[in-house]
Amino acid sequence: MERTTASLPACRAIVEVSTGGGHDGQHPRQQGFAVNADEALDGLASVAAPVLGRDGSAKAAISIVGPSDRLRNGIGRPARLVQVAARRLSKELCL
Repeated sequence: MERTTASLPACRAIVEVSTGGGHDGQHPRQQGFAVNADEALDGLASVAAPVLGRDGSAKAAISIVGPSDRLRNGIGRPARLVQVAARRLSKELCL
């Protein structure tokens, strides 16, 4: 039996968080969400919010992914959606 491996695109990982590059100049921790635009794949952006435990530490995350131009031009609504969903998950899962 012959084994084959799929060719994957080069990995572009975020290895450091800038303290001044958040939405409206805020750090993602203070604003409650993080934005990734064209970092993992060109043309795609994501907005993510942490699902916090009772101790305030992140237990999981929830995100929305879409075309970069659509998310960058209107980040407010997607950011609110992931924040609301993250809080609801935290509450319903009793984290």
